[in-house]
Amino acid sequence: MPARLLALAEEFASFHDDLRLLRVGEHLSREIAEALATRAGAISWYVQDVQKAAVRIRLPLTPVAHDVYIRMTLLATQAATAADDLRITESLLRTLSAEEMAQRPGGRTKHVQDTLIEAGRHVDAARTLTALGAPDLVGAAADLAGAVRAQHGAEPAAVMSSSQYRCLLAVAQGYVSVDARTVEEAWLRLDRLSMATVRSLEARNWVTRAPHPLDTSLSVRLYLTDAGRVALASRLGRPPAPASNRLAAPAAQPARTRLR
Repeated sequence: MPARLLALAEEFASFHDDLRLLRVGEHLSREIAEALATRAGAISWYVQDVQKAAVRIRLPLTPVAHDVYIRMTLLATQAATAADDLRITESLLRTLSAEEMAQRPGGRTKHVQDTLIEAGRHVDAARTLTALGAPDLVGAAADLAGAVRAQHGAEPAAVMSSSQYRCLLAVAQGYVSVDARTVEEAWLRLDRLSMATVRSLEARNWVTRAPHPLDTSLSVRLYLTDAGRVALASRLGRPPAPASNRLAAPAAQPARTRLR
C-alpha cells in the first residue's frame, strides 16, 4: 500500500510539471487545459481509490492512521478543485475566437486581456492546489508504512545507504532533477546532489529520467521506477542500513509507469 501512495506522489509531481505546458494566451491552451482538467479529475479518483484500499487493511484507528486518511481526503479534494479550475480556464478560453487568441500582448483588446487574466488566475490556483501533493503523499506513505509494520510486523527491507535513502525520498517528492548540459549535475531544489548517488540508484534500476515538459528545458526530472518505489516503501519510517554505493554497471532502465 505505501508503494501505491508513492506512485500517486509521482503522478502529482508529473502533473504539476505538466501544468507548465499551459501557457495562457497561446492557441493550444484551451486543449491543454481540457486535457489537464481530465487528468486532475483522474488523480482525485485514484487518491480516493487508494484511500478505500487503505481502509480495507483494517488498521487500528490510531492518530497516525487517522491523519493518513484525512490527508488523502484533502488531497483528493484539492485535485478535484484543481480540475474545476482548469475546466473554468478551458471555458474562458473557448469564449475567445482564434483571431483573438492570436493577438499579441501589446495589441490585445480589453476583453481579451481581461479574459486571459481571469483564466490565468484559475491556472495559478490549480498550481497552488497541487504544489505539495507529492511531498504530502510521501509523508502519508511513511506514516502508513509505520502503521502497517506495527500491525503486521516488519518485512525484509531493501539494503541502501543513508545517502541513497535521502535521494530516493527526494525523488519521490518530485524535487530532483539532472542538468543535462555538458557536465551532468544533480539538483535537489536549489542544492546540489551527488551524481555518484544518482548513478548508483540508476545502476539498481530504482530511478529513471524523464524530460521536463518544456522543450526549452535543459534538465530532466528523476522519477522512481516500480522497483524503486518498492525499495523505498520497505524503508519508509525506519533508518537505512549501511550499504556500499559501489555497484555493478547499470542495466537497461524500465520505462516510467504512469497512472491513467
